[in-house]
Amino acid sequence: MTLEDLEAFIQSNPDPREMKRAVAAKMFLEGYRHWQIQEILGVSSGFISKWSQMYELLGAAGLR
Repeated sequence: MTLEDLEAFIQSNPDPREMKRAVAAKMFLEGYRHWQIQEILGVSSGFISKWSQMYELLGAAGLR
């Protein structure tokens, strides 16, 4: 999946939990540091690692 596909998933997904996972993964792929994502989204470093890896392995399906 591309960043554009991930953005489409974010825009079309009504589930706030999945959207937060997708936004964290997108920010990480765009080069944000863990501390920046943590501060902006209010999530843990483990959250960022887990969902970024799930996205890289399974695409958007991994964020559900």
